[in-house]
This record gives sequence, structure tokens and C-alpha cells, in this order.
Amino acid sequence: MPMIWNHMLFSEEVIDYTDRIVHYNLNENYLILGSQGDNLLEFIPFWSTKKLAHKQAPADFVSNINDINLSELIKSTTYLNRNVNSYLIGYITYCFLETHLKNYIKYFTELTETNERIIKTNLDTIIMKKYHNLNTMNTPILKEFKFNLLLDPKINKTIEIVNPHLANNLQKAYLHTLISLRWLFDPYGWKSKVFPSYMPLFGNKSHLINEVDLLNEKHVIWDKFNNDSRSFIEVYNQAKIEAVEFLNDLINFWENDDINNLNNVIERLQNLNKKAN
Repeated sequence: MPMIWNHMLFSEEVIDYTDRIVHYNLNENYLILGSQGDNLLEFIPFWSTKKLAHKQAPADFVSNINDINLSELIKSTTYLNRNVNSYLIGYITYCFLETHLKNYIKYFTELTETNERIIKTNLDTIIMKKYHNLNTMNTPILKEFKFNLLLDPKINKTIEIVNPHLANNLQKAYLHTLISLRWLFDPYGWKSKVFPSYMPLFGNKSHLINEVDLLNEKHVIWDKFNNDSRSFIEVYNQAKIEAVEFLNDLINFWENDDINNLNNVIERLQNLNKKAN
């Protein structure tokens, strides 16, 4: 399951730190949708526990990148295409955060003998409470998705260049996400009492918040191969720095058609790809 709140927050912070983004009239709704990336596929179908599995690694956008299709993707959009650019920028922030946290999430999943959904939703709950005084269990995240029921079809055509699996299922994933977020919101706990097998999106295994140092503030090594003991916030901030650098180069290319900026964009994604593998 996605870290909906953290991905949303991350995309907004990346935008705030990107120098030239102020010249763009971004569509915040499509930015938020893009920031959820492939994770939306985990809500399909909304009525079953057997969700539509990813066909590739979490950072599909990264793993499919090569010089040719990246150039095609970037050149297929301009800063005048507001919806597509907003979605694409949000999706890029998703790739950076997912890739940087991949091994971190895996470590805590194995440590707690739970699953990614529990770890990610607990991280959402901790971060939003600690830094934004927001209680995820009582806040309807569905209200953050303010679209009409039909998405801009141009987005599908654009993202299909590097992620056809997501493109083919994006509209369905969006609708199933809306239904799921409504059903999985249980602030008063009545659904859990009426339906014994019911499991809300936020609130499940919340005891982990108190029993496990999910933010790794004690700096336990969670990646022995790289001897990495950074905290969640440190990993999050490094991902943000790299995403901002990438977007600055991308926007410079869009505005100036400078091949050096395009080369920088490709190099940064290739470096991110190494982290994803």
C-alpha cells in the first residue's frame, strides 16, 4: 500500500524547493495523483484482497528509462501542457522517494514480521502527527483527490512511453482508489465492529508506532551492504535534494532546449536506477 500522505507531502516540498517551478501554473490535483505513482494499482480491485500486482519494481519509471524513451518522454511534453506536466512531475517525485526508501522499508518489514502496507501507513501516521499535527486515522484523505471521475487522456499517452502497465490501468486505478479510500476510512471504528475481517487503511497495527523506532532516530544499520544507518528523515531529505536537482535540469531543458540539461537529466535518472536495482 502507498504512503499516501508522505508521497503527497514529498511532492509539495520538492516543488517548493525547485527554483524555476514558480513559472509554471501546475495543476495541484494532477501533481498529487502523479505523486502516488504505481501505488494506485494496489487498490485494484477494491473489493478483493488480491490486488493488481506490479509487473516490475516499484520505480517502474526509472527501470524503463533509456536515452531514447526518456528523450521521447520529455520532448512529448511542454510547459504549456499543464495537466500532463503536473502529473509527470508528481510521478518523478514518487520515483525518487520510493527508490530511496526501498531498502529502508524492506528492513522494517522483516524486523517487525509484518508487511509493507503496515510499515508505510505507520510511517504516514508518525510523520503527519509529529511534523504536521495531523491524525491520519481521523482525517479523510479522500478529500485530497479533487478530480472529476475521468482523467485527462493525454496523461495515459505520455506515461505509456515508459510505463505502459500503469498507463493501461490508470483510469481504473484512480476510480478504485476513490472507492477504497472511502471504504477504508473508519474514524469511529464502527466498520471494524460490524465486519470482523475489515481492515482500515490507517489504524492497523498502530502499536508499532510505540514499540518500534520506525523513524530510526537511534540510527540502527538497516542496510548492511552500504552500512547505512540514516534516519527516515535523512533518507527523505536526500531523496528530496536529488529530486529538486533533477527537476531543475528538466525545467531548464523544457524552457531552453539545452542538450546539456537533457544529458544531466538522463545521468541523474541512471544514477537513481542504480539505487533501484
